[in-house]
Amino acid sequence: MGIPVKLLFGTAFLFVCLVALAVLNERILPLFGGDRDLAARVMKVVFALFGGVAVGLAQPFFWQKAIASVQARVRQGGSESGFAQWLLRPELKDQFATLGWIALLLALIATALVAGLIWAGRE
Repeated sequence: MGIPVKLLFGTAFLFVCLVALAVLNERILPLFGGDRDLAARVMKVVFALFGGVAVGLAQPFFWQKAIASVQARVRQGGSESGFAQWLLRPELKDQFATLGWIALLLALIATALVAGLIWAGRE
């Protein structure tokens, strides 16, 4: 089992946590001393962080599977065009793997920025 698949399990775990938090909703209010505004702001930040990290963790798996699927379809079609040959290059898989990790990094940076803006009250 490769690292992208393990990250996909992390994505699933975070989405399960999001569902659990959505179900708990008003039951967590005592944790904040009954302050609804603080509870709402914390929950918005938590949802933004968990959702953004979950989407980010799925990126390496998504991009590697996407190029593998495209290459399989081109091979099945048997096209001999220049573009088809370009798509079948072996190094394209490595480039898409790198793209997945870059997308992960960008998603994490964007998630941190969004969570910071929500916490600062500039949603």
